[in-house]
Amino acid sequence: MTPIFLGSTLLLLLGLGNRPEHATLATLFSGGDSTQVVAFLDFLKSGEDAATADEGFEVEHGGHWPDGRLLQFLDSTVTFFDVNGDTSWFEAADAINARVKRRSGPAFTMFVHLGHIYGQPYPQYSRLSYERAGSRLIVSVADWYRLTFVRRGSKLLLTKLEYLTLEDH
Repeated sequence: MTPIFLGSTLLLLLGLGNRPEHATLATLFSGGDSTQVVAFLDFLKSGEDAATADEGFEVEHGGHWPDGRLLQFLDSTVTFFDVNGDTSWFEAADAINARVKRRSGPAFTMFVHLGHIYGQPYPQYSRLSYERAGSRLIVSVADWYRLTFVRRGSKLLLTKLEYLTLEDH
């Protein structure tokens, strides 16, 4: 093999020859990272009533998750951001769990909505792109959401959830 071909192959394998959104997940992150991200999103999606999944978003149709199971995906504190109103807030994982049990609050609604969006079988909703930012993994769900994960031991835990779509009111 020529040195140019070897260098190009190495860049491609490392994901440096592509923009992150065009590189395959395997070139940028370990298979375990992608598995954990998809497991989280599949978990959120699984809470939606299958009979209403292809209807418009209604918070009461989602968030039917096993008690306490969401906690396994969350860092001790999660930062939330909603571009509508330009609001940011922090919630401890235990407080999020309590809101999930009560099925109320903006964090609960955001998780249910993210599951609904990811569950849509069209790339403009569910396409995933990945970016490494230091020790953090940033995952975009199309143009709708940006999720930031941090590594804690062998696990990736959600530390930030950002809703990026401006809504017409």
